[in-house]
Parts: sequence; structure tokens; C-alpha cells
Amino acid sequence: IAALNDWGVFEGVLLSLTFAGGTSDTIDGSGVLVAPGIALCASHVVEPRLQEIMSSEIGIICTGIASHGVEIWRTKKITLVPDMDIAILGLERASVLPPSRTINLATISTRLPRVGEQLTIVGFRAASPAFTASNTNERMFSGQVLASSGRITAEYPNGRDRTKLPWPVLEVDCPSWGGMSGGPVFDSNGLLVGLLCSSFETADE
Repeated sequence: IAALNDWGVFEGVLLSLTFAGGTSDTIDGSGVLVAPGIALCASHVVEPRLQEIMSSEIGIICTGIASHGVEIWRTKKITLVPDMDIAILGLERASVLPPSRTINLATISTRLPRVGEQLTIVGFRAASPAFTASNTNERMFSGQVLASSGRITAEYPNGRDRTKLPWPVLEVDCPSWGGMSGGPVFDSNGLLVGLLCSSFETADE
């Protein structure tokens, strides 16, 4: 696993999910922009906070870093995909359009990658469990953009089990850390083939 110095390499496609409200903000997961105003993330990141979101106690701010600067989106709608660890976020842009007036997006592939193929997982890991909210509209955070690569060791197109992973999953031999949940998984052609759903802690982490 490696920390990237150039956060703008993904041109705003990789998103960090900030749960903002009250006296502190938390960055609990990652997401990926797939259409203008549409992002995907992991349901297990959003679902525990759904009651607070519905009551407007907190909101989700999605932040992407591009070569021209920061791209900010407010979450206006959340759709949890039944029986999947996928949430669809409807977004409203909160930052000005870039000089090129171009929004970069991930391209989705429906191809099932095969065992032995190399995949790359990326996500944002916050430097702190929480960040103090200011009295202004400014938001301050710090962390790392992480990338990890490994080969597929098993595939379960009909789900791995009935309880923890009942949906289609790929098992990839590579590290992942907290905060990367919901981050995009790319194949060797740079196409989006999935989201980081779950990981298992081993002796070598």
C-alpha cells in the first residue's frame, strides 16, 4: 500500500465522504464519481448514520481533489441498493466549475475480472477520527490518498456466503486500511470494476 503525493491524479473522481454536523466532522469512507452529480460508495459507511442524515442533524460532503483544486459536492439524495453493499449518492455541486468546465468521471466496466488479474484499490484515510467544525463554512481536514494493488485470488459471482458477503465479490490479495471503504477498484485498463467492501486483518496487517 502506498500514499500518493499527487492527490490530483484522479482529477476529482476519487471522493472522501465527510459527515458534517454538530461540533465535529468525521471522514468515514471513500466514494467514486460516475456521472455528473452521481457517486457510488459503500452502504455500510452510510447506513449507520442514516437516521441522523434523515433528521438533518448531519450531512454528507463529498470532496475530490483535481489538478485545478478542490471539488466539493453536497449529498442531496441517498439510495441504498437492496442486498448489496452499494449506495448511490445524488450530489449537488458546491464549488465553482473548473476553468475547462469539464467534470471527470470513472468509466464502469461490467466485465467480470478473472482470478489472477491485477486490481488497484484507492481511497482516502483521514489523519484523525474527527475534525473540529468551525463557525464558518470552511472545513479543515488532513489525511492521505492511499493506493493498493494485488491479484484476484478468488471470485464469487453469486456471493461468498449468506451473511457477511451475500452479494457478488472478488477476493484480492492486497492491504486496505480503514477509511478506504467504498473506494473505487480499477482493473489494469483503469476501468471501475467494484468498490472496496470489506477486509480481514492478518498477522502482517
